Amino acid sequence: MPHEDLGSLTDCYVTQENGKRALAVTGGGLALDVAVQDQFSPPVEYFLTQSLNDVTIVSPAGAKTKILELSPGHGVVIGNYIEIYSETPIGELILKRFVQLCVVDVNINTITVQPFIGSDLDPVNVLSAVRVTRAMNVDGSITPVRFSIGPPNGIKWDLTRTMIVMVTGSNPDDALYGDLPQLANGVFFGFENDFTQDYLVNIQANAGYRGTAYDVNYTPRSSGGGAFGVSVRKSFAGREHYGVTIRLEGPTNDEFVVYVNDSLLGLTEHGQKVMGHIVED
Repeated sequence: MPHEDLGSLTDCYVTQENGKRALAVTGGGLALDVAVQDQFSPPVEYFLTQSLNDVTIVSPAGAKTKILELSPGHGVVIGNYIEIYSETPIGELILKRFVQLCVVDVNINTITVQPFIGSDLDPVNVLSAVRVTRAMNVDGSITPVRFSIGPPNGIKWDLTRTMIVMVTGSNPDDALYGDLPQLANGVFFGFENDFTQDYLVNIQANAGYRGTAYDVNYTPRSSGGGAFGVSVRKSFAGREHYGVTIRLEGPTNDEFVVYVNDSLLGLTEHGQKVMGHIVED
């Protein structure tokens, strides 16, 4: 569209190379503002979990259903999660899916989960099924308890942030961990794979989260009832943060990890998520 202040002509055209679009500008020497649209890669949002044991799915489950049939000896109880990775052939393509399903009912070997099972699930296509827990209010004072999350082989994730949420019985502040006294050893998180381990921070008090994430909020009880809370948001992407996303690659078993090294049993709830998107090559 013509513009009255345009002093010279500039040719703009869109090119496509290796399936990726690029804007090319020639002539005129003018600066051109280009708005980059949001990506449309599938999102990633998972809890960090402690692995408990493998389970076996014995019957197909349809899409938008909530029932899984497991083989005996699964050990699943209400509140556990089932992590399932499947590879389902669809014509010449393979649908790769990793899901976390919360267990809301157990009737011998019939397990009810939420949310819905997203797509048809055939045991033949299940590469792994694991019983896990996301509850991080555990006792790690004698033996550290490990929580982790990472993409299965063949998938890459770019993580943009991690979220920590605690529910406490009394008022938290910066000198406490949740509402517990400052931890002796601390909670630390970082990254592990088949070759290396890199740990970012060790947190002994809520102020430690403020120092590494800044976004720390304390939630008061509602009208004197209910419970208190702590929420933390640590972002990676963006120049005001790390400046980059955190790449996790399935082929090298990359994992985002957290180790609990003290007793957190006094907390009502403690959980942590990662968020980002699947990398589509």
